[in-house]
Amino acid sequence: MVVSSVVYGQMVGDEQGHMLLKKTVFHFFLIISDALVLVMTSAFVAFLINLTIFWIIGNTSPVTYNMFGHFKFCLTLLGGYLIFKDPIQFNQLIGILITLCGMNFFHSSDCSELC
Repeated sequence: MVVSSVVYGQMVGDEQGHMLLKKTVFHFFLIISDALVLVMTSAFVAFLINLTIFWIIGNTSPVTYNMFGHFKFCLTLLGGYLIFKDPIQFNQLIGILITLCGMNFFHSSDCSELC
């Protein structure tokens, strides 16, 4: 992008090329700052996810965290259907039902041991 501006500057004259080079460098730094904001936002969200994982495992158990992960995947499929109108296939529906039944069984057996 900068090289093409320098070549363009030689073609149209030094002053116009210099102004074009300044605009190109300015746009380059705007793109870099936007990318930096996106990377920092992504890093912050990843930190929050790791913090919630630590909290879930610390307060429950790794098996419960695994069940939560499966439930999150079911919610992802449901969200894709509701938000993006992505059709749920029959085998996905069966998988969601099996997952929810398994979670219910795990919860009821876990509660019966604690109560």
